[in-house]
Amino acid sequence: VVLTLLRRGASFDPLFVNPYTFVGLRGIRHCADSWSMRNTLFIQTLLVPLIAAIFLYVGQWQALSALVGGAVALGNSLLLARRSAKVRRELQKDPKADVGSMYVGALERFGFTLGAMALAMGWLKLDPPMVLIGFGIAYLAYPLGRVMAERRGARFQ
Repeated sequence: VVLTLLRRGASFDPLFVNPYTFVGLRGIRHCADSWSMRNTLFIQTLLVPLIAAIFLYVGQWQALSALVGGAVALGNSLLLARRSAKVRRELQKDPKADVGSMYVGALERFGFTLGAMALAMGWLKLDPPMVLIGFGIAYLAYPLGRVMAERRGARFQ
């Protein structure tokens, strides 16, 4: 469902939540309005299950660990897309306010990543190297998303 929405240019709106997908569906377009970010989210949603399927040959626990690591990276990307869209929508006359908002977003993503990794490795006792490998491979979607956006002729934002 998320892949279809990203391809069709749907957007994310936290005020309208579809109970079937657990994702706000009135707009991932407001959230991911640049082609590079949309491509990044699309590639990550493809890479994360692919990573888990590859590690399934090593073991189920390792596959679950890689899946959780990739999910953390995907959640981090969604937070970045949401904050970027908010800054674009609410441009201030003072550039310091926009930069401050982006710093708040960076702290928000750092806290989310730290908390999710602590939960995955500490409380759930998932395999730490596999969590980090899943996280790292999912982050390879950023340069791939940029390349795909440039091939479309879109400007990287």
